[in-house]
Amino acid sequence: MPRASRAPLIVGLLAVLPALGGLAWLAWALEAGVDNARVEPYLYAGVAAEAIVWLIPAVTFAVLLLVTAGLVAARRPAARPVLVALALAGVPLTLWLTLEYHGLMYPVGYDVWIGPARWVGAAATGVAVLGLLATAVCLALAVTRRALARPVPPDAPVPASAPGPLRRTPWLVGAGAVLGIGSLGTALVLDSFVTGAPAVLAIFGLVAVLMAAGGIGAVVAAGIARDGRRVPARLARVGAQGLLVGQLVAACQVPETTVISLGRLAGTEAVPAWIGITVYALTAAGIVATLLGLAGLGDPRTERYIAESQARRDQWALWTGWSTPVILAPQPEPTPAPPGGWSAP
Repeated sequence: MPRASRAPLIVGLLAVLPALGGLAWLAWALEAGVDNARVEPYLYAGVAAEAIVWLIPAVTFAVLLLVTAGLVAARRPAARPVLVALALAGVPLTLWLTLEYHGLMYPVGYDVWIGPARWVGAAATGVAVLGLLATAVCLALAVTRRALARPVPPDAPVPASAPGPLRRTPWLVGAGAVLGIGSLGTALVLDSFVTGAPAVLAIFGLVAVLMAAGGIGAVVAAGIARDGRRVPARLARVGAQGLLVGQLVAACQVPETTVISLGRLAGTEAVPAWIGITVYALTAAGIVATLLGLAGLGDPRTERYIAESQARRDQWALWTGWSTPVILAPQPEPTPAPPGGWSAP
């Protein structure tokens, strides 16, 4: 068998660099705006605190992306679908961070733009989004999966039941959904800024619905996939992808409670520091649990088990279709031929 090309794999891994570079460029522009706000002490205090809120999810996502890309570069096949999911979920996260960036650079009550030129944010966002999309597309190709695949020995036993990574997937994804929704709900209740803003509550209520729908769908589909069914396994990936998007967007709001608990945001009700830190730690733990669930779906043992089980199921359906009895209708007797003539059919 010819060796699969590694070009898409290399391009996809290299595309992580402009994705992270775009986020770093946006963070630099944010820091420049914070420095410009020093002329007004009250404005500076608020913008600097919100900049920390902005940086926490951005840094978390960058670390997860780097670690996952490193695992893919180390030829860990299960990390490939995780990197694809992270890159796809990073697109809405980047757009959300861009909206927050524009809100901070044009603060409410101040008719002034405090950041660098407006095109800087747009260009940084474009670079990050293109890099993330390139990573997702290149790593999702079948040739990339074959390039990372390890040869299976001919005498390797065929798994008779669901392997460990697939059995753990429903529990991991379910835990990720519970942690994500629970930490978001706790952060919203403790954040006095949000409790007085019905529009913000409605937006993050929709995010919680997305996480619940994605999590429930992924848990149910992954449970069915343990019987070796290919379609439920794909549906589980879709549900986990929706859950991951909701978790990353929620991670942009939860740190506000953490910053409040550290006393960096004035005009808010006090929150104990350990609660604020714990809430975001649970958010991060939920994201990691979801990624581990996706890794279980992409594990080579899971893929081989599902492929073999589906092949046996298809073969059985084919044989049962062939075993259907065929009933032949009786044919009429031919008419005897007259003397010296031809017989009628």
